[in-house]
Amino acid sequence: MKRTVEKVKSVYSRFFPINILKWELPMVILTGILIIFGIVYKAGSLKTGYHFLDDHEIIRYAEAIRTASTSSSRLILDIIKGDLSWRFRPFYWVERILSVYFFGAEFLYWNYYIAIKGVITFCLLYFTARYLKYPRSISLLFPCVIMLGNQFTPWYRNGNQESLGLLLCAFTLLMIAMQNHYKKYRNPIYNILIVMGAILCGLSKESFTLLMPAFIALKFWLEFCQGAENFTVPALLKCFRNNMVVYLSILFAMGIHLYMIVFQVGVDNVSYAGFHKETPLLEYWQHTRFNLSVYLRSYSLLGLFLLFLALMCHSNIKKLAVRKYLGETVICFYILATQLLLHAKSLMWERYIIPWIVGYALLFVLIGFRYFQNDRIQSLLFMAIIAVFVYKEASQAYSMAASYAWDGEMIQNYFQCILEHTDTDSKIICAFYDEELNLATECYLEVHDRTQAYTYSSSDYSISNLVQLRGQSSKELSWEQAAVGVCYGYQKEEIANLMGFSEESEYTAALFGNYCVIYGNVD
Repeated sequence: MKRTVEKVKSVYSRFFPINILKWELPMVILTGILIIFGIVYKAGSLKTGYHFLDDHEIIRYAEAIRTASTSSSRLILDIIKGDLSWRFRPFYWVERILSVYFFGAEFLYWNYYIAIKGVITFCLLYFTARYLKYPRSISLLFPCVIMLGNQFTPWYRNGNQESLGLLLCAFTLLMIAMQNHYKKYRNPIYNILIVMGAILCGLSKESFTLLMPAFIALKFWLEFCQGAENFTVPALLKCFRNNMVVYLSILFAMGIHLYMIVFQVGVDNVSYAGFHKETPLLEYWQHTRFNLSVYLRSYSLLGLFLLFLALMCHSNIKKLAVRKYLGETVICFYILATQLLLHAKSLMWERYIIPWIVGYALLFVLIGFRYFQNDRIQSLLFMAIIAVFVYKEASQAYSMAASYAWDGEMIQNYFQCILEHTDTDSKIICAFYDEELNLATECYLEVHDRTQAYTYSSSDYSISNLVQLRGQSSKELSWEQAAVGVCYGYQKEEIANLMGFSEESEYTAALFGNYCVIYGNVD
């Protein structure tokens, strides 16, 4: 038994220092659980149930798998093929459909699953900083800055690519940091994992594709600075040749990604994002300024303040170290600049702050600490500033999760009201201006034995069925046949008139937050 324990410790110590084996790893996992699960549990979003945004996809795919109308592999291929008409995120769909296969449409399981992904991501980011030889305090603040704030959305909302993309990004960064820590730059296992992590990260969403050169640059620069006493061109070329296969593999994969995005998917198929010929350049510039001054205001102010302090304390850094940190700073500015450019039309808010925030945390938390670490008072002041900032952003993360939970409660009450005032043969018309809410309502009602659900289009005044998961819908339907109409609260009078109600006493308009259920009063 003793020999077995020693063997396990020996294998484990190849990846983690012995002090981590004893206590640091479980403590970090516990901290991640307390932060991520603490927020979503306290806010109530862990048990919030079905939401309109994207959750209807889970119902549709779960139904397809349940009825055996298609295999998981066939479903994945069909969805990816369809998605390529306007987006490039194939690995996201692989993970999503496989998750549907395991969890079905049990949204409690989904909520636990994404929260667990959050804990794993937290731990990977923490140990990335630790393997880059940062103290525990800064290593703890590093994932907190990245994950807490408006960008906390991926850890309580099911339909997002950022939870998977950030997880793979954190994994790739950890492999790069571990390789640097152990100086195993040519180790095939590390190199294969770095290449796989970078490629899969890029396949999760278009914005993460732009991170792929940053992985190359960070791996290269850490290796170069570890062994170079003089910053010369021959030394740079020699370092590049040492791992040329790794760099070229990631670049080649990125080239394929960009080809698909630019020439197959297109950069103008999403109306609110991308790049459009008819959009003037001035608008992109104005949106970038708006991002920095409004959505990223707190980060901009903190960054300017820390930059000022760093300039005041630049004499603390040795000349060679300045060159090293300057190279890392360039990598971070690449991440920040490319993400700002990518979101110049769609704007950068909530989950779209990811992966911009990764470059921000690398620059202002990790590299920033190096400028103050040689002076105890300065380093303590720096950590105190970041800690206060994290506390403020954590409260924002909680508020957003609580708002999401409240919306989920309203949605559950909304559906309960519909079910109470209809039966299996009742006609229901969904009249939201947002077609996704109509589709989401239809999907939920379909699997709850209300197959006669339809969508009203205000653009052409048509009534049609967007999705048919079970049963058969009537071919024709008029407003007078509808037992229930659903819409936004401010639409209630319009929809009530369409349903044939001329007096308020003839109908009830039950409000559930922004959502309204209209049904006739029984005499």
